[in-house]
Amino acid sequence: MNNCVKWSYADEKISMKEIMELESVWEVKLPKAYVECAICNHGGSPEPEEFLVKGRKRVFGCLLSYCKNSLDNILEVYNGIKERLPHNIFPFGCDPAGNYICFDYRKSQDNPCIIFWEHELGAIESDYTQEKLKRIDLKEVQENAIKPISCSFKEFLESLL
Repeated sequence: MNNCVKWSYADEKISMKEIMELESVWEVKLPKAYVECAICNHGGSPEPEEFLVKGRKRVFGCLLSYCKNSLDNILEVYNGIKERLPHNIFPFGCDPAGNYICFDYRKSQDNPCIIFWEHELGAIESDYTQEKLKRIDLKEVQENAIKPISCSFKEFLESLL
């Protein structure tokens, strides 16, 4: 278990105002441990950086940024993928392969769990023909893109290898 994450390449420190603006747009309360981390480390890359998803090592590329002009801007990333995400799942980090580490508020509005979302599996209706849609369960396909990581943001950081 890891108790000391070091961050590199973080963007300039933000205030609670930016956090609260995002909470307002998403209509959620972000976890305290995430807020404390994001204020100083948004846009940054952690060390150690590896974590396990169903026994397979993955890489935590960076925390998404609150900087408006960043390619990894948290709100722009969300807006770009939200139609492919189930309701109440929000990205906060990414890996180098274009997948996202997300808060999953579907079971709890107070304590979201952390999931890994594989972008190649995040399907929507327009990805399929009408004939194919008759043969598949789209919700099941979308659920297959989601892999549990941990019960909290704090636990996720502590699990980095």
